[in-house]
Amino acid sequence: MAAAVLGLVLAACGESRKNAGSTSTGLAPPATAANASRTVSESEFSLAPAQARIDKAGMVTITVRNRGTIQHALAVHGSGGQVRTAAIAPGGSARLTVDLKTPGSYRWYCPLDSHRARGMRGTIVVGASGGSSNYPG
Repeated sequence: MAAAVLGLVLAACGESRKNAGSTSTGLAPPATAANASRTVSESEFSLAPAQARIDKAGMVTITVRNRGTIQHALAVHGSGGQVRTAAIAPGGSARLTVDLKTPGSYRWYCPLDSHRARGMRGTIVVGASGGSSNYPG
């Protein structure tokens, strides 16, 4: 009888571990997870850094911090088109994931009002050379 109870306990523990493993945050990320990350700070009227380099093409997660006194946002023209954050309040931050699957240069900038024209723009270079532009226009 004790062996039967022990068997049930062990079976229950094994089942519990299987379920915990299937929902664990320690599992490998899905194929669409970012392979690189960068942080950019925005203020009136600049990006820091304005130029960024990513060694390997793929998904990139960008953390955007608004260090300014007015709202800003960030737009990146990636392989799938433009991706952008919503407006970010002063002192706030946002995360943006963009597909930069082809080596080359991509533009990033603040799309609010005339911020881009006032200097809030830069380039992300992907890969060793980054010679070709992946930005339409």
